[in-house]
Amino acid sequence: MIISDEGNGNRKVTIDVLPTAKQVSDVSVRQGANSIEPQNGTLQEIVNSAIGEVLGRNINANDPKTVLTSLKQSFAPQDSNGRTTYVWNPYTYAVQTERGGALTGAQASLYHRAKAALESILPLLNGLMPLNPAADIQNMEAVRSIVRTEISELVNEIRLEGGPRILKVDNLFALLLGADLSGAEVGQLKNMANIFGFERNFINTVAEEQNYTNYLTILDYVISLNQSWARYKQETRDEKYLGTQLVKLSRALCVVAESVNEVYRIMDSVFLGFAERQTVIIKFRKRNSSTTEGYFSDNQDMELSLEELLSWVKEFATFEGQALAKGGGKLAIAEVVKETAKQLADLVTATSDAPISHSAFKRAGVIDSLKDLADQLREVSTLAGQVKREQNINVPSPAILNPPSQQFPPQ
Repeated sequence: MIISDEGNGNRKVTIDVLPTAKQVSDVSVRQGANSIEPQNGTLQEIVNSAIGEVLGRNINANDPKTVLTSLKQSFAPQDSNGRTTYVWNPYTYAVQTERGGALTGAQASLYHRAKAALESILPLLNGLMPLNPAADIQNMEAVRSIVRTEISELVNEIRLEGGPRILKVDNLFALLLGADLSGAEVGQLKNMANIFGFERNFINTVAEEQNYTNYLTILDYVISLNQSWARYKQETRDEKYLGTQLVKLSRALCVVAESVNEVYRIMDSVFLGFAERQTVIIKFRKRNSSTTEGYFSDNQDMELSLEELLSWVKEFATFEGQALAKGGGKLAIAEVVKETAKQLADLVTATSDAPISHSAFKRAGVIDSLKDLADQLREVSTLAGQVKREQNINVPSPAILNPPSQQFPPQ
């Protein structure tokens, strides 16, 4: 029993009796339709994707001249012992990720710089010697380990799929350089200076001065990297980069696909199975709009069965949306993916509000799972909308739907 307060002293009571464990175990699992299968594409799509990564652009088999030009730009001929070899010249600097996205733009540049800094810092850090003859060896090795770990973690975080966690990177810089990010007063690098005795009054030989210089070089590397980090935060706040956003979008679409499976599981548990979902019909009517003709035909009610709607959402999340995002670039993400996700969110929301007379459909668990699915589709639409497209391209948007609860007579 679920009791909720609707205001004005009114309380809504929902009685939702779930089946027993034995009943759930007796429900046959619908095969195919509600299992998430990995969508890796056809063999030709995989080959085209691999070639596109090498050439730095999507290929068109019907345009051999462009393919040949891309090959000449990507591979430079070299003579070696009377033979001609070809060296690949990467089209752009990008770190590929597991989800089809890439570290591009500001994040790739920042990671490239951070990785180079780490490769320069570690030998210097390992070679530091104390200037203070009374320095404690255990404390020296402890602070050396702390600085090494924090700098390495900083570089790993910067290359994180979907973009680094800003709070974590800020915290790592604060630990290394102190709250003022100067390294002059507090922070682990200042602790290192105190423990090792990196002060000018301890310098007596050229070798000791070189040792002190190595410490200053490490400090300068970290301060300079923090300045690059500050610029990165400003750039990504103004506009999202496609490679980073593609990773986040792919994750959100995977969540939607998993949520559809959860909706199927809950419906099966209350005996709203595949066959019954095909008989539950929801009628939709678009809202009036002065700016667009809308997605549906004028003056005509459109209807979908519950199964048709859920399978549409799942196909979009597991295949169509992923393929559009990876192959269509900014235009596909900013318009097609964004508007389709919004359209589906409106449809699912309208479905959750529809006064369907089917007793299993009215269960609180079913309605809540549909509302959760709609929220996740809106998150996909929001992420896609953060990718800015060219302003001179105009793609009409789908219609906004009225919830069916405003169209059906009370039951």
